[in-house]
Amino acid sequence: MNPRNVFLIGMIVVSAASIWQVVAQSAPAAAGPDIPFAASFDVTDAPETFAITTLVLDFPPGAAVPLHKHPGRGAGIVLSGTLTSVTPDGHEHVLVAGDSWVEELGHEHFVRNASSEPVRLLFTLLVPVGEEIMIYPQ
Repeated sequence: MNPRNVFLIGMIVVSAASIWQVVAQSAPAAAGPDIPFAASFDVTDAPETFAITTLVLDFPPGAAVPLHKHPGRGAGIVLSGTLTSVTPDGHEHVLVAGDSWVEELGHEHFVRNASSEPVRLLFTLLVPVGEEIMIYPQ
């Protein structure tokens, strides 16, 4: 099998399993699975060795992450609450529970919870081994 296909299948399986694990922890038992989010994207610049990192992030009201970018591509979903992402030119993108996105390599932004309710999101990144998951501009 083509190494690129193996990589993409692995990324999808890990992301789906991570998402299902978080959703299953808060959902009542049901007759069958419901997959509320799935994302895939072509990886044309994959390093030879990489790590897939999946994070669940909880933002209390007023919490923020300063301007940053990631050294790899990522996909996320807002599990609860309302999160605002802002680019350096001031463009705001408001994400509510159930919204998902794919983040391109090097996309600079900051995020904040401007609401009075907590926010929980799940974010999966493909990062070259040895790289930090966030890069802050100098």
